[in-house]
Amino acid sequence: MTIPASRPTGAPALYLEQFTIPDHIRASWHTWEAAAWRRMRWGDTNRLHPPDQRFTIDPPDEMCPRHLRMWTSWRDRTFDYRTGRRWPGHPGTPFVIIHDLADALEDRRIEWDEKTSEQMQLTEQICLSGRSPQCDHPTALDSPPATHNQER
Repeated sequence: MTIPASRPTGAPALYLEQFTIPDHIRASWHTWEAAAWRRMRWGDTNRLHPPDQRFTIDPPDEMCPRHLRMWTSWRDRTFDYRTGRRWPGHPGTPFVIIHDLADALEDRRIEWDEKTSEQMQLTEQICLSGRSPQCDHPTALDSPPATHNQER
């Protein structure tokens, strides 16, 4: 996967202009671990509505082309501020009294960000497990089954 030219390739000197970045996070700046660290630091500032971290993550190099397309498809799903629709299957009700529409929309945007991030990570786990029948690259599924009674 190519990295967009507009995205910085490394970690900044400070995160949010106040947090020193640990070396192990700096070395893995475009991973889920670093995204979780950034989200925690955002919370440390007592700010609401953390920024979406999905577009800062690089997919694993070992992913097959089919799962990479799925991963990218999940990443590219975004919340629609115009409709304000919740994530499909959310147990919420449309009959909720909303006092601040902007906050409600941001809460729903975060819900979308979290759900799509979960789906991206699940796609990675499925592909890298080597057990997915959907993978485009050869895996253990393609090898013949082991026979245990060779001596007979």
